[in-house]
Amino acid sequence: MKMNKTKPIHSILPLAVACALCTAAALQAAEADPREEAIAKTAKAFIEAFHKGDAKALAAFWTPDGDYVSETGRVFQGRKAIEDAFTELFAANQGLSLRIDVVSLKFPTPDVAIEDGTSAVIP
Repeated sequence: MKMNKTKPIHSILPLAVACALCTAAALQAAEADPREEAIAKTAKAFIEAFHKGDAKALAAFWTPDGDYVSETGRVFQGRKAIEDAFTELFAANQGLSLRIDVVSLKFPTPDVAIEDGTSAVIP
């Protein structure tokens, strides 16, 4: 009777590959990019300010001469105009909630981030 020694190897190989992939994923998670962590921290602070209805804190996320385009396409230029827009939004809509879902985050250069995703304002 001849024994087939390859059968146990074929059974173990998928397990070994799965373990290697899990280890690689764990190592990547342990070596998280500090830029990604900083962006996540900023997004969390933005959401917290939104939930508090703090228009001044929200406007501070823009540069002094930054632009904000509302969901209706209206353009607000500068922090003061952005703060006023959020003040009006919160006055007309009590208890709004904000959710941000990031699909991808890329760094074409060390000081530039491109984030793709969606945000939703929930009444």
